[in-house]
Amino acid sequence: MGLDIGAGQTVRELVARLSDELVALSSLAARIERALPQGAAAPSASSARDLQELDRLRQTLDDLGRLTGALASALPADLPAPADLARSLRLRSVSERLFARRPPHDTAADEAGRLTLL
Repeated sequence: MGLDIGAGQTVRELVARLSDELVALSSLAARIERALPQGAAAPSASSARDLQELDRLRQTLDDLGRLTGALASALPADLPAPADLARSLRLRSVSERLFARRPPHDTAADEAGRLTLL
């Protein structure tokens, strides 16, 4: 039996879940930043720009998460989400988190602690 993705979901719920996902991805980007080597040697100009872009990505994800959270609060509670929105996503895991009420992405490890390569 297939997953009934998005059935009965409101736009407010969807935007709130999108907000959670964006904030979780921002947190993931911060963990990636911390995991990068912090050696004594100065990075090349190109590497320094890439690190700045990673930080900008993290900050942008965090801001978009905050914005969508505020937007979710402003939306009508009873506006139904179109049933076919989930079909626009390529990753089933993202679709399930946004539409099937799975927890937001928080690590790259599955429940058994094995690394999940995307």
